[in-house]
Amino acid sequence: MKTDLVNPEIIGSFCGEIEMKRFYLPGIEIKGRCPSGHEIILDLSDHYLAYPQPEKPDTIECICYQCSDECHSVYLKVDVILSVTIALVKK
Repeated sequence: MKTDLVNPEIIGSFCGEIEMKRFYLPGIEIKGRCPSGHEIILDLSDHYLAYPQPEKPDTIECICYQCSDECHSVYLKVDVILSVTIALVKK
């Protein structure tokens, strides 16, 4: 038989790391030109940052299909601010 916990409370504070495998940024694009002058647009709705870490620059590779699939690197610094609220509720 299940019964409700009596006088529940939340104690402690988060002190670990949150793992985000894929971090998409819908509405954000990176636009630039390859060294040959061709325009490259990278839509971060489709491409993602892999395991982003606050205060640590990340690298995304852009491919120029007009230059024989040559890769070009873009260096990004992403600051992630995460707010998590945990609250006890009554049924």
